[in-house]
Amino acid sequence: MHSSDWVALAVALPLGISAVARTSAALHGRNRLLWVAHILIVVCLLLAITPIYSLVDGLLGQANWANLLSHLLFGLVLYFGCQHVALALSRPDLAALIAGKMSLILLIIISALMVITFVLADVPSSSMGLNAYRGEALVVAYKSLSFLYPMLCSLVLLRPLFREATGSLLPQGQRIAFWFLGVGFFLVVPVPFIHLAEFWFPSVRGWVDVFLYAAILLVSLGPMIAFLQSRRQLPHNKTLAR
Repeated sequence: MHSSDWVALAVALPLGISAVARTSAALHGRNRLLWVAHILIVVCLLLAITPIYSLVDGLLGQANWANLLSHLLFGLVLYFGCQHVALALSRPDLAALIAGKMSLILLIIISALMVITFVLADVPSSSMGLNAYRGEALVVAYKSLSFLYPMLCSLVLLRPLFREATGSLLPQGQRIAFWFLGVGFFLVVPVPFIHLAEFWFPSVRGWVDVFLYAAILLVSLGPMIAFLQSRRQLPHNKTLAR
């Protein structure tokens, strides 16, 4: 396995353990949005590991359908996960915005454009991350579209996250958790633009993994820190662990 495979595995393992630990609570109606987001992001991370990607893509016909599946699921991760974060911020208005009709329409349209560009792109044989085809314009467009909806969801949460992290009277652990989330979502924002930059500067593609894995790690650590904080003292109104 490559170094990026080990990074994906290292991030997926604690998230998978966390998802399993939250299963009982989710079945009883607690933190279901966070649980679904954890399950989906673990699937995405596992599909970012070369041997697993090759196995799944082989079952799907060795035409990189596993790549498309991974990117479609990542949009759902943000759809469910950002709703949970908005509720943790005591912002039901933002949760309703993310879960609302316009957001769903955007997700469907962007997903449809992803499917169209993927089908039109010439990617006939299995290639992890479509690395063998990164020079093709349609592949670059597909990659950029893949992170457009996550970028929009992240932008919705940035300001309230940093406000709670810096200006609230929450316990230190909660504020650190919101800092992690804020920085993590901030790192998602430039990803579609980095992909677009590949049209002119192919060497920037390596930065996508740096931004994405850092973002996933920070956004994953936020709820864990909040959970540990909630174990140390009485829960507050705004908590990611509730």
